[in-house]
Amino acid sequence: MINEHKIDKPIVIIGMPSSGKSTVGKKLSKKIDLQFYDSDAIIEGREGLVVDDIHEYMGEKYFRKVEAETITEIVNYGPCVLSTGSDTFSNTQLKDIILNKTICIWLDVNIDTILERILRRNTRSILLTDKEIEKFRAEYEIKKQHLNDYCHIKIRGDVDVTQLLNILVTQLNGFIKGAKT
Repeated sequence: MINEHKIDKPIVIIGMPSSGKSTVGKKLSKKIDLQFYDSDAIIEGREGLVVDDIHEYMGEKYFRKVEAETITEIVNYGPCVLSTGSDTFSNTQLKDIILNKTICIWLDVNIDTILERILRRNTRSILLTDKEIEKFRAEYEIKKQHLNDYCHIKIRGDVDVTQLLNILVTQLNGFIKGAKT
């Protein structure tokens, strides 16, 4: 169990839209008995708008400012589980905070699985046309490289959630044990 090696800082789960960050984060937080936070959900609650509407009405720059403030605040809470999006690393200061003050986990899910989830749910406005799907695929490849280079732990998210959690806890234990030696 994870308690064998005390978690002394936040765990941040980063991934593409529909990669399962919130689902995995909630289940992980229960398994290791830590509070769960979803940065987008907190921002939506505070702003009274969904993320897409914040981008549309307030602008990308405003959203990134609020996102950085929110994530920094949560990281300063101490040990917890936080899910956040792949664009978080576009802010260099925020990327440095996450890499230096948290255990950063990249939930890596195959692009075709992500696209299928998005299209099945049809609640996200990011994909509508073939051109937008190709743009998303290109962005995925760029983000994939950055996340692979920076995150402390990479976990494949294309498996059953129970199996994924067991693998994740094992990797967390190994990371924590290695960080303390």
